[in-house]
Amino acid sequence: MDNVLVTVVKDVGKSGSSTSVVVDDCAEMIDENDYLGDAFKDGPQKFFLSDEWGSYLSHAGQKFESIADFRDKLRKFTVQSGFHYVLSRNDSIYVNAVCANRDVDHCGWEVLGSVASINQCFYITRFNNVHTCRGMIRNRSHRQLGSKIVRTCIESTVCLNLGLKPREIMSNFKSTYGYEISYKVASRAKKRCVEKMYGSECDSFSMLSWFREAVLETNPGSSVVLEVDESTERFKRVFVSYAGQIQGFKFSLPVLYVDGAFGKSKYKGQILAATGRNGNKGFFPLALCFCDSETEENWLFFFKNLKALLEPQGRIITFISDRGVGLLFCTLEHTLLGVVMLPETQFCCSAPSNKLYWG
Repeated sequence: MDNVLVTVVKDVGKSGSSTSVVVDDCAEMIDENDYLGDAFKDGPQKFFLSDEWGSYLSHAGQKFESIADFRDKLRKFTVQSGFHYVLSRNDSIYVNAVCANRDVDHCGWEVLGSVASINQCFYITRFNNVHTCRGMIRNRSHRQLGSKIVRTCIESTVCLNLGLKPREIMSNFKSTYGYEISYKVASRAKKRCVEKMYGSECDSFSMLSWFREAVLETNPGSSVVLEVDESTERFKRVFVSYAGQIQGFKFSLPVLYVDGAFGKSKYKGQILAATGRNGNKGFFPLALCFCDSETEENWLFFFKNLKALLEPQGRIITFISDRGVGLLFCTLEHTLLGVVMLPETQFCCSAPSNKLYWG
């Protein structure tokens, strides 16, 4: 067998370095991956949506739609470039960002910009994109990859699927953008998306008066009763039943399930509900009450307004509920006075199921 001269050639491209073997006798190019096991072969290069973040800042004079747009692109630029920055100035007009290693290694990286008074756009006035510090390291996680950046990336997805879980957001973000985020960041990012679409939970309380007037104007026959603390003008409770629900209950079975559920929003609270049954054995919601807890006072408020809806119908209604403390005291103390129920109210205690039925 003749001797064959084999030369190893290093080919360095954009995707990294790879090694090839050249056989002189037949001038055949052989990839070294052909001689390696599957566990050691170079896999195909994967591209992420975050790859373009590194080109968001390019030169002095660059224009951005607003100062918020510049701040968002600045965060993404530093995440993709693998370094951290601090803001030496950050107000409604000027933004000046420098490398976080400036005081330690005297790094000269800096970007400065301001808002133009003519068109309210943001322009970069000075940009030094050269790092003189110890270097930049790109990791799968980044300290400044927070919920503000993640929100802009998942906004369209959350808009189509409000039931998206934080764990799903974490997994999708890693496979799409190549970065790992914590459960806390994913949860906050989703919350920011929801607030942008529907407003914050805090602002929604201040809009309850407008909501009541809007419902009564556009849905005649509805019942919306709002109570606030007279001294502090803080929200206490609200009772809501739409005209369609009131009219539709006339054609449902004369049965109402009454119970409360915990609120899962920032302010927690309790949701009291009266739900009927239709002829197809399906649930028919009649009324809701949003309050702080299942107290006797809140249940009394709920039943007073519920009685005002049911009395004109002239039907004997059977109520089914558990033996909640606030509900039980409310019914026992006020039924005989005719405050809560209709005159035909009766009590029946069912011991095996530990339920309270009255009708």
